[in-house]
Amino acid sequence: MKLEDIKTFWPILCAVVVLSGFYYTTQLRLDQLENDVATLQHRTEAVELREKKIEQDIKKLRKRNTGRKHQK
Repeated sequence: MKLEDIKTFWPILCAVVVLSGFYYTTQLRLDQLENDVATLQHRTEAVELREKKIEQDIKKLRKRNTGRKHQK
């Protein structure tokens, strides 16, 4: 290898290393964001189910209370 070939090789190698590091960190951040989104979706579904259950319980309580008012 000639000296000029080595001078050309180093900038190319540096560019490849920088770009691969950028790709790796970007991919890592995207994977973490996808996991966060999945976790939030799961929590949202759980909260929605709890909300429906609470609404059903409120309806039952209102029916019981209106029934008791009429019995008095």
